[in-house]
Amino acid sequence: MAKPDQVRVVFFRSGRTDWDVEGRIAGSTDLPLAAVGLSEVDADANALGPATLSTVLCGPDEASRVTAGMVARAAGGSPKIKPIVELSEICLGLWEGQLRTELSRKCPSVCRQWKEDPGAVIVPEGETFVEAQDRVATALRKALSRSAGDGAMAVVLRPIALGLALCWIDGAEIRTVWPMVDGARGPIWRTLRRELLRSSARRPRAEV
Repeated sequence: MAKPDQVRVVFFRSGRTDWDVEGRIAGSTDLPLAAVGLSEVDADANALGPATLSTVLCGPDEASRVTAGMVARAAGGSPKIKPIVELSEICLGLWEGQLRTELSRKCPSVCRQWKEDPGAVIVPEGETFVEAQDRVATALRKALSRSAGDGAMAVVLRPIALGLALCWIDGAEIRTVWPMVDGARGPIWRTLRRELLRSSARRPRAEV
């Protein structure tokens, strides 16, 4: 149980969309959950177990909002669901909708760098990983620092946004985001100190 000077947070990855299943780059494109995505979320939400949630924060897209609703129902107690625009997935510009295999064939060196050091890649008409992480981190810092302390807060994010959020919280470099993304299935618990969320420190140094 979190102390009064702490915020207990549980993260969930939104379920997969048809583009995810097809191997397409989704980015910030607003898509509904695929059937397999609904099954994944159902399993993740039910794995939460007994927990009192005060609020479920999520991105504004349909997949994240539906995932947030399923998490809220699994928790019980009618937690408030709060979509936040700044928690949206990274914008990947002209790459969105393209098959990953096709993009790798056309741009092998850029795709290789995207896997090895994604923070150094600038996608045409898209966000950088640094820009997306700063946006998501700022929104999380603001929302979590204002929590009332009457229960844990849940956060539902699309895959890359979730990986960037966990890198920020855990003090990891952006180049390690892909293992975070690949291994991120909810519930993922972190405990954050309120004073660090309210401070100017770049990273809140979470406890698992």
